Amino acid sequence: MGSRTILVDIDANTSPSVMAGVGLYASVSTYDQKSDPERQVARLSEWSAKASHRVMRVESEIASFHARLYGRHTARNRAEKAPEAAATDD
Repeated sequence: MGSRTILVDIDANTSPSVMAGVGLYASVSTYDQKSDPERQVARLSEWSAKASHRVMRVESEIASFHARLYGRHTARNRAEKAPEAAATDD
């Protein structure tokens, strides 16, 4: 799936007359990409307007679970625990 993909469940009954509205979610994995959620929300808002969906809620985040799991935080935790692990090997 490409980085610019908008996910839509075509089979769901999502006509504007049935749905109260949609929620938009934008996420980036690093603080360096902090301006990207605004661009993502703009694209999603444009798509929603063209599809005649009312936007009920907008959420965005920086540093997703994936980044925390595999990123700097985990590396720092491993580095902090390395002396303990080395001490137990003796």
